[in-house]
Amino acid sequence: MRDGIPTGIEEFDKLLYHHGWGRKELSVMMGPPKGGKSMSLGDFGKQAALGGKNVIYFSCEVGAKIIADRVDASVSDMLIKLVGTNPFKVQEAVEAAQKRAGQYIIEEYASGSLKCSEVRRVLDRHRARGIIFDLIITDYGDIMAPENRSDVERENLRTIFIDLRAIAFDYNAAVLTATQTNREGAKASVARMTDVAEDLNKIRTADVVISINSTEPERLAGECRLFFAAARNSEDGFILRIKSDRSKMQFLKGVIGKELPH
Repeated sequence: MRDGIPTGIEEFDKLLYHHGWGRKELSVMMGPPKGGKSMSLGDFGKQAALGGKNVIYFSCEVGAKIIADRVDASVSDMLIKLVGTNPFKVQEAVEAAQKRAGQYIIEEYASGSLKCSEVRRVLDRHRARGIIFDLIITDYGDIMAPENRSDVERENLRTIFIDLRAIAFDYNAAVLTATQTNREGAKASVARMTDVAEDLNKIRTADVVISINSTEPERLAGECRLFFAAARNSEDGFILRIKSDRSKMQFLKGVIGKELPH
């Protein structure tokens, strides 16, 4: 039986080998700066929690309160800029969701300070309290710290992603993180695995790599294209066109269709 961690959309789950994010695997969302990487990670975490899974989110870039506000906006179907104006509506929606949800815990760190050893320490601390996580999110791998810093940045990134995958294996959890595209990828209509910033070894280490692509007209229309750039155990090389609402931090609202890149 396949026991993937749900993405929140059944059509999306079926495209992944485990029918969701795979346990003992590293999945990576790839995109340009301000391209929706953090929004995708936060929303996938929310969807997993709503599916009854325990989720922990390590943020290396955005404060925990902002992450929480994003999740509240998504759950309550409210514009992120209005979350603070109607706390009762937000609280009502969140409390209703919590009745069927798993844990969603957020940990925040300064950029460049989070090591995989710290991730393990936090996971072990929660395990001692009886909380076992199904989905571990780090936002994001590129701005984590290696255990032993090298003068070669590519080596630092290689070890970080290898260590993240090891965490997935050792804790029998799905690990989801993100990476940036390089300049060519940021300008491309579709970012492919060779468009990853700094080091292709990140792609080799990951089990699933999905790039986030959208033009300005697509963003205005609430659409986005996800290119399945690499998958170890399932189909890749195709685009999944989705509905997305950045104003409410709802990254994956529904699937429009599957197509091949031009």
